[in-house]
Amino acid sequence: MTNGEFQKKTNFVYTIKYNVQTDRQAGYVVNLTRSVDGLEDEAFYRFDDLQNAFCYSQALNNSFGNGGGLFCTFQPRDIIMHCGQLDEDWRSEGNTPKTLVTKPGLQPNSNILVLNPDHYVNTKGENVPVEDCNFVWLPDYPASPSMELAHYINTDTKLEPLRQFVLKAEEVCANNIGPTLLAISCMYLQCHFKKLMDLVGHYNIPLLYSPHTQVGKTLAASCASNLIGAQNLYSRCTLAYLTGRVTGSTLPFVWDDPTSPNDVVQLAVDLGNGASRGAGPPKTKRGKDNPPTTGCIVTANFSLCNIDRAGTRTVPLMFSPLNKDKQPGEGLELQEMAKEASCAFPLIVGLFEQIKKDTVASQTTLVKKLLPMLDLRLQEGLALPLLYLRLILNELKLYRVMPAVISYIQNQLFQELSGRPTTDQDESTLNTLITRISTIVHNKDLAEEASDHIRDLLTNNVVKKLEEALKVGQVEEEEAEVVEDIPSDDELVFDRERPADRPAILEETDDEEEQQQQDPQPQPHQPQQPEPHVPEEPLPEITQKGQQKRKKLTLLPLVVKKKAITNSQRSSSRSSKGVTSKLTDYYI
Repeated sequence: MTNGEFQKKTNFVYTIKYNVQTDRQAGYVVNLTRSVDGLEDEAFYRFDDLQNAFCYSQALNNSFGNGGGLFCTFQPRDIIMHCGQLDEDWRSEGNTPKTLVTKPGLQPNSNILVLNPDHYVNTKGENVPVEDCNFVWLPDYPASPSMELAHYINTDTKLEPLRQFVLKAEEVCANNIGPTLLAISCMYLQCHFKKLMDLVGHYNIPLLYSPHTQVGKTLAASCASNLIGAQNLYSRCTLAYLTGRVTGSTLPFVWDDPTSPNDVVQLAVDLGNGASRGAGPPKTKRGKDNPPTTGCIVTANFSLCNIDRAGTRTVPLMFSPLNKDKQPGEGLELQEMAKEASCAFPLIVGLFEQIKKDTVASQTTLVKKLLPMLDLRLQEGLALPLLYLRLILNELKLYRVMPAVISYIQNQLFQELSGRPTTDQDESTLNTLITRISTIVHNKDLAEEASDHIRDLLTNNVVKKLEEALKVGQVEEEEAEVVEDIPSDDELVFDRERPADRPAILEETDDEEEQQQQDPQPQPHQPQQPEPHVPEEPLPEITQKGQQKRKKLTLLPLVVKKKAITNSQRSSSRSSKGVTSKLTDYYI
């Protein structure tokens, strides 16, 4: 008031909507009304903007938009007093400050999933009203994430659309359903990047690859992206852009078709240990620690398995040529179903709480039996998505699909990765078996033929037993009934099985010797053929005790069952000698 008259100091009025807290300074989001035309909209200002009337009005004009037109002639002291009184009135109504969202996705120390400025959910699948949440995403507020990082999912939370998607994927992806489902599991899994680091201490980047084109790599990655509400796939990315993406959100993305392996190698190494990338001098705002908070799925026409620096930092998912004819429009239909099935995203993310360190260790042990030749880091990297997929399929009541995934691992993936350097074990079980057979018969071709047939038996036998033996989180173990428990010191002792459609390797020689001892009648003269030398002791390095307790080894266990079997149940000439041994069968 001047000379008894009120002086107009502003052309707007507002009320406080939020008090916003950040790691640097607080600010206010206000509901502002412009007096000249009555237009209402949101605006904001921070404490730094209260230095004078110019900074104050400029902050409001920039955030209000709509042509601005706001002015203020308050003195700095009056501005501070006015804003302080508004804040006091706001708090007296029971309002509390909100934390600014700086990274979309799961928020720190909470179960709140912030997907975009207007959609918050919790990991129970419940929509959370923005007004009732302690977090707020303000697109134009300083330090807020870019809208490019926003995800949009179907808001009608339920599991059935995801179930229908998996059934359709079985039909469309055919023989590639295994890597497709593992890729989807990896996408969900990467929403928990920090927890992954706590569980195993490292991160493996999922790599969907094939030397062939048109096998469904990009389709699988696109569906995985749609299931979490991502807007785009990304290609021709620079390392700086990728670093910004993996440190700026907890929601993963898809990097499609990188140009060269070296591009992926650097990202895999950077993410492998979850290390921060140095930027600027330490202990300054610019040099603030900013570790990665998510990962990405990569699709490529090359593998990193033979690159020592990055090979153990990936989850290699190889795609094979389809064993079916593609149908027009089926790929687009599957992607649309994935968008519809995004409604299950909050529920699936919540399943991660069931994964503990002991379950990861147990799953890794089982993967070591499937792929014993791999480095431990690779085995752990594959065990995590496999375990998560088991939880997902169990939740969808589609666990019958799991045998197809295991079959993919034990066949296509096993053959692809068998060239990797071995672990501390000297040899894989199958290679040991081949070596033993070769030692016995002194015939490499015959040994390879026998080992090929053993592999065929393993493959055919495993698929039949998967459905009844696989169970989530369980490892069945039945103690064997010891018929004649004589300890053995050699783990490589095994029973030799002879398939019905294959000639015997050693057993027939033993039968002929026994027949000659029992029936010494002279035989008609025939031209003598050179006979292969057979040592008196087929396995001279194996102890006598070891021959009385033999184990049948297979490569591919997920669930272990033990039972006692006698040699009388097998077609072996040694069973006629009355030897009873404790055998151990491993089943998937």
